[in-house]
Amino acid sequence: MTGNNTTDFRNANMAIGRKGSKPPKGYTWHHMEDGKSMILVRRDIHDCTTGGFAHTGGASVVRNK
Repeated sequence: MTGNNTTDFRNANMAIGRKGSKPPKGYTWHHMEDGKSMILVRRDIHDCTTGGFAHTGGASVVRNK
């Protein structure tokens, strides 16, 4: 995990047999706080601009090491 969404999303997609850096429609990749794992979550839950939760995720942890 690099903390860069484009790079990390592409790598996560490759891990599930998907091409490119865009997650499946309606979903986004969430960087877990362990700094290593990513999980697919519904975009409406993850994104605070659509009613989801503001949070400090694993991407922030990795970027601020």
